[in-house]
Amino acid sequence: MLRTAAAIILLGGWEVAGRSGLVLSEVVPPASAVLRAAGLLLIRPAFYAHLLTTVVEIAAAVGFALLGAVIVAALCGASRFLRDGLAPVLYYLAPTPKIIFFPVALGALGVGPGSKIMIGALSAFFPIAIGILSGLMRIEPIYLDVGRSFKLNAWQTAIRIYVPCLWGAMLTGLRLGVGLGIIGVLLAETKLASHGLGFLAIQSYNAFRIVDLYAVILLAFAVAALINALISLAERRQRHA
Repeated sequence: MLRTAAAIILLGGWEVAGRSGLVLSEVVPPASAVLRAAGLLLIRPAFYAHLLTTVVEIAAAVGFALLGAVIVAALCGASRFLRDGLAPVLYYLAPTPKIIFFPVALGALGVGPGSKIMIGALSAFFPIAIGILSGLMRIEPIYLDVGRSFKLNAWQTAIRIYVPCLWGAMLTGLRLGVGLGIIGVLLAETKLASHGLGFLAIQSYNAFRIVDLYAVILLAFAVAALINALISLAERRQRHA
């Protein structure tokens, strides 16, 4: 109820601001106009091709980021020397805006989806990796001692000790990583693309269709909110498991 009330207040304030004349309606159009434009986008079959492109790129980017983060965490778990060497590097590189690597991505992967996936994966990798590493360093040594006393092999130790202990930390890192991955993919799509929500947004901006621009942003926000809701659902199930 509180979230619904907050959304209604936000949309109401947006509508009043857009119609008050205090701001240029070309810059901040009324919420009703944006919602109408979003509705028109949703009934156009071409929009779903762009949406599918962005969703696939986000899914691939997050998948690669998660795979890389798990590999790094496994290496750090297997060797304290690697953990002491890699962890500071991750912490220092994490705040770097990953869009600066876009020229490198273009040179390596071309103008297709690969370069957008690479930027999204770089953006998502660091929060996920740092989240898993933070969970790794909080594992109680007694759990590992118990595993050794039961003569668990490396695979059994990973499944029965590491995965349950790291699941919550991984989901927290994943929540942050997905958000940054979405930003990375959309930013890359605005730079050089012919498909995707980022392409639609920059195309609307270049044509000065500001209402359509806001509509695309609103729908991109809805996609991010849906993904975040799915992660929250997984977190709740993990807590009640």
